[in-house]
Amino acid sequence: MQKRLCFLIVLCLFAVICTATAFDYISAFKELQYGDLRKNPDTCMAKLDTLIAAAKSENKTDMQIVGLIYQLSAIHFKQESSDYQAILRVQKELETSSVLSSAILHRILAQLYKNILINRRYQQIKRSEKAISDSDDVSSWDNSRLAKAIIREFQLSLEHPELLQAEPLLDYRAMLAYGGSPQLFLRPTLYDMLAWDALEHYMESSPDLTLATNEFCYDDLMYLSEAEIFSQLEISH
Repeated sequence: MQKRLCFLIVLCLFAVICTATAFDYISAFKELQYGDLRKNPDTCMAKLDTLIAAAKSENKTDMQIVGLIYQLSAIHFKQESSDYQAILRVQKELETSSVLSSAILHRILAQLYKNILINRRYQQIKRSEKAISDSDDVSSWDNSRLAKAIIREFQLSLEHPELLQAEPLLDYRAMLAYGGSPQLFLRPTLYDMLAWDALEHYMESSPDLTLATNEFCYDDLMYLSEAEIFSQLEISH
């Protein structure tokens, strides 16, 4: 009995030590105040690189994303064309990210592309198809290519539904506090959040956020027929 009690005491002490020594990412991120991001973005970027690398090594997806959100803020203060630089940063992070973090990163990319498209609407900037033929430079893309990129990233964010459905959204509450809305807690899983974001985009009616003309053009009334007839149609596109 005494040996069992000693074992339990040692086990409890070990648990307390592990808890005490666990790195506090939230406090580390909070040390990087808004003013620091604005005045010393390069220094903050270096610190955040270290924090993100540590979070990835511990498989803390939410902390990795929080760190990236901070970095995107620093890029915003550092670069005039911040959306373009932010896209490059997220694409670089995708090269070594896990399946779960990749889903969230694709969602972030969709928003960055969308930001550029929205800004163009206000600035009335247009790009020719010829200028974007084979270019990877996002600044040279026309609105149609940007719109397609947004949809592609939303689709990629939902590429592993079963895995995403197994992830409770509450496990990502730190990430939501920095980059999301409190209403997202109404979505029970990570998949629900990402799917709802995609659905909201697809439901938008702004012409600047849609695909090119006739991309989804259905010009045959047979497509609106009853289910029994529709199921027997031969659709080639």
